[in-house]
Amino acid sequence: MKKSKIGITGSIVIIFFTIYVGLLPFSSPTATACEGKTSSPICVVKFAVNQIIDLLKNKELSKEQRREKIRKIIYEHFDFSEMAKRILARHWRKLSSHEKEEFTKLLAQLLETSYRNKIENYSDEKVLFKKQRIRRNLARVYTIIQAQKEEIPVTYSLLKKGNGRWVIYDVKVEDVSMVSNYRATYAEIMKKEGFDGLIAKMRAKIKELSAQPEQKSAALFHVEEKGVIL
Repeated sequence: MKKSKIGITGSIVIIFFTIYVGLLPFSSPTATACEGKTSSPICVVKFAVNQIIDLLKNKELSKEQRREKIRKIIYEHFDFSEMAKRILARHWRKLSSHEKEEFTKLLAQLLETSYRNKIENYSDEKVLFKKQRIRRNLARVYTIIQAQKEEIPVTYSLLKKGNGRWVIYDVKVEDVSMVSNYRATYAEIMKKEGFDGLIAKMRAKIKELSAQPEQKSAALFHVEEKGVIL
């Protein structure tokens, strides 16, 4: 199998911003058997995918209406608070409630803004759901993305909340963890510039990305030198 050089910035695309376009074959018997259910991690992912596909096929919606509905589904299935806590690690405990809320909001906005202009131009990707592993309140769902004659392993990490719902908090693309990647980069910024410096950089990046025009699907697999969106 040819190994892809896709960066971690591409992982979030694959996860919840781009794999939902087109006809996605779910070859796993487990995935096929849980249509319309959200009781297991693999079913949660498939259920979200089907929702997004339906929205993308709905020609009556405007681009902005479609984006807003997709955004709500993403926020429903992604636990950005858990992601933020794991990214900042030991620094998280030192933050005030307001600072935690601010960072979490900006992190979600940064990821969303980075790829929202690419959603509707993406196609021809196939997702194979292989298996899930559950240990107490943690789980992993193993998938394969078939793209451009390459197979890219993508692993979803999920957490079972107190209300029994499974939510995604991390993704590995070719064994590279999005959370770990961001943790290393943000820790360096926190060390040099502190929390205020990190927030300033995040806001600047969001502003920069918001001003960019729509990008074609070919750009989705472009490799970022530093591996993160900052």
